[in-house]
Amino acid sequence: MTGSSSKLIIGFAYDNPVNNQAMGVESISCEYEDSETLDWIHHCLSKLGEVIKLPWGRESLIKLINTNVDVIFNITEATGGRNRESLVPAVAEALGIPYTGTDAVGLGLSVDKYLTKVIASHNGIPTSPFVRIDYSSELDKKQADIEALGYPLFVKPVTGGSSQGIRQSARVASFEALLSESNWILESCQDSVLVEKFIPGREFDAGLLETGSLKCLPVAELRLDGGDPEAFYSYEMKSTHRKEIICPADIPQDVTRQIQGYSHRLFNTLHCRDLARIDFRRGEDGIIYFLEINPLPGLSPLYSVFPKQAEAAGINPEELIEILVRNALARSAKAFP
Repeated sequence: MTGSSSKLIIGFAYDNPVNNQAMGVESISCEYEDSETLDWIHHCLSKLGEVIKLPWGRESLIKLINTNVDVIFNITEATGGRNRESLVPAVAEALGIPYTGTDAVGLGLSVDKYLTKVIASHNGIPTSPFVRIDYSSELDKKQADIEALGYPLFVKPVTGGSSQGIRQSARVASFEALLSESNWILESCQDSVLVEKFIPGREFDAGLLETGSLKCLPVAELRLDGGDPEAFYSYEMKSTHRKEIICPADIPQDVTRQIQGYSHRLFNTLHCRDLARIDFRRGEDGIIYFLEINPLPGLSPLYSVFPKQAEAAGINPEELIEILVRNALARSAKAFP
């Protein structure tokens, strides 16, 4: 190890919680863990070794370059487009430091909801039909393609995560409403727009965790508004934690196997590592539709789905943190003390 022979030195890379108004996007704070969760993760890491805080920013990058750490525990979402989640892994690899989670390429692909839907569809995983809009001038040109999808439609940022840019107005029933929501995303979120057919139904989350081998955690159901099939996880709902997590989900075994099979296939196709949460909707037609994949899922033991899935598999939240650190070290010549 680069630190002492008996003390693991862990760089904790994360985002400082932010104020929405200060960032200029009303739902940006959904992207980051809150202070309580950051303190909890820091406490867990402190039991494994000495922790050096690396909040996202120029100063922390300089600090990382000039500090010997054995491993980086990375949950950084960062800012600035579709490369943002790839930045810490890319820097870590350049410095030869092992880190938790998926590499820069896998994170870059996964954060792009359009590309992941293309990849999922190519690999035989159903996903609702969709259209991508990069400029406001394309809206009129692609009106026929958009309306061919059939209303109601769902409008969201291509690279936004954790309900960022998804408002209660994201579900639209007319082209006029779609224009309004799309232009807001293009201008306020500075992002491309993904327009997809809205799928009424139940929402499910698959969890994947590497513990020696890749394991599927129990599937969870994200029950919104008491199980309303028209409900979706908007910023307004997420910011007040208005959801019920049911884990394991009450679904037939064949549905569980199908969700887990799709998840396993996409995880391996994108070459993800360590962990991921993959979101699906089961439509009223019985088809399981892929929504998105998140290789940096929330880790809050209070609010997040993934830790509850791990607990349902017999892994407590603190053990989960240790597993991720051990996985990162196992990819290098460094040993866990």
